[in-house]
Amino acid sequence: MIALFQAVSSYKSRARPTRKFNQSSVPRWVPVNKSFIALTKMILRSAAARLGLEQAAVTLRCLNHQGYRHLLLVDDVRDLFVAASGGAEEFIISTQEANSSPFQGFDAEAALSLPVNFNTPENASQRLGYLVVQMAPGVHPNDSEVKQELGLVIEEIVRVISRYQSRYRSIHWYGDQCFWVGNSTVLRQLDQWIDQLAKRKCPVLIRADKGAGKIIAARRLHDISCSENAPFIESDCREWEEGTATAILQSLRSCATGGTLFLRNLDALSVRDIHALRHFCLQWMAATRSGNSLGLVFSLSRASIDPVAIGLGWMMHFVHSLQLPTLVEREDDLRDLVQFFIAEFALAGELVLDEAAVQLVANHPFPDHVEGLKNLIKQLALRNNGDLVSAADVGALLPRH
Repeated sequence: MIALFQAVSSYKSRARPTRKFNQSSVPRWVPVNKSFIALTKMILRSAAARLGLEQAAVTLRCLNHQGYRHLLLVDDVRDLFVAASGGAEEFIISTQEANSSPFQGFDAEAALSLPVNFNTPENASQRLGYLVVQMAPGVHPNDSEVKQELGLVIEEIVRVISRYQSRYRSIHWYGDQCFWVGNSTVLRQLDQWIDQLAKRKCPVLIRADKGAGKIIAARRLHDISCSENAPFIESDCREWEEGTATAILQSLRSCATGGTLFLRNLDALSVRDIHALRHFCLQWMAATRSGNSLGLVFSLSRASIDPVAIGLGWMMHFVHSLQLPTLVEREDDLRDLVQFFIAEFALAGELVLDEAAVQLVANHPFPDHVEGLKNLIKQLALRNNGDLVSAADVGALLPRH
């Protein structure tokens, strides 16, 4: 991270630009690991049950690199040197238990094959493989409605790939582990909505409480809508000195042009600085009509804040709101989140919660959402000596209401 716009009086950073400094050191692949295979199987089996398919499989072009299997998300013509680092192969993930063969008793006349393409922010399309399905008896493979439904299945698989790509960007580009964990229906719907907003290239106002993932959402909007070399500039309005908004916004715009500017905690601005922000947004709209490229993402510190009440009513006419789900709404992701934080904080992986403890965690309204859950697991990991964690152990660390 680079700190810019330091005030002499406080030395607080005013912006945090994040770029990929060493492109050659950054993984450009998505790992085809157990969790990726499990998620893809879940999508295929759900589609087979919903559409009455005999079987379904997706074939993906992969590379073996440093002992790991990866999807290659680069232009093969431009980056042929990457292929030399390992053996290329076609990897199959199917509704069957084994992935060695897509079907047994395959009937070509009752099958349908559709391409799986991955689109970059520059609108370049890369063929990753194919979705192959065995139609049920009585269903014609050229049925337009079936093809449309299978197109949605491909979109869901591509969103999983995009989420894994964001995970590796977070680790290797941004230097942290801010990414979505889980595969709940709520999270998949959020992925879909973010994808739609990013492709519209419209300003977005993220509304959520602390710990719900505002920085993750902002980065996802940036990653989908901008090229990999475009700047992502983040600035927290709580760190701005009152009356300096005009100068700060001008500097931020010069740094973020061609990429994304993420302004956090707008509700911390004074009335005077909100007027400066409004003028900045009017200039942005004029520049956009002239072809200048700058993505805008905003956030409020809490989901309950009414933009109109704090003088931001004018903003609601040109931004799209993105409401992030709470931890309670992501109940189906809870076990995945717990295991993820255990892997992060339990050095020997010996932290195990009994079922009563898991239920207590699931029913607790963490005020800081995922951040609160993370802190709880961290405390449990520090105190635990390898014993099974009980509900009493968890209850002793939960805040009293």
